[in-house]
Amino acid sequence: MAPHTTAIHTTSILAVDEEAHPGRFLALKRHPDKRHGGKWNIVSGKLEPKENVEKCVCREIREELGPNVVCTLIEAKRVRSYREDDGQVWIVNPTMCRISGDIVLNDENTEYRWVTLEEFLALDIVPPVIPDLHDFFPF
Repeated sequence: MAPHTTAIHTTSILAVDEEAHPGRFLALKRHPDKRHGGKWNIVSGKLEPKENVEKCVCREIREELGPNVVCTLIEAKRVRSYREDDGQVWIVNPTMCRISGDIVLNDENTEYRWVTLEEFLALDIVPPVIPDLHDFFPF
């Protein structure tokens, strides 16, 4: 297996709607045919070339949740990186945003739920999301 030479820059997005779902955030179940299929995650995606984190967050929200969902960045946390077993390096920008509007999932996910941290941790989740949650929740 050839080593990976390029890091992948991403953002993980803790999407909240304090008015309609206080104390909860949005969890998405990955489509079985996608990476981490069948597992639960938060909204995430790769930064496009020359795209800043705020633009990426709002673009990913619209792509994954539908064009009628409005997004406002609340907070961006420190950047972290990790290396997968295959050598791929991921550089992650954990963020929190406020969303509103009617959610219409794209083909990356099959289901969504508004969950508490405890409910989310009880699901079958994508392992790399745990450190991102540590940035927003004391556990």
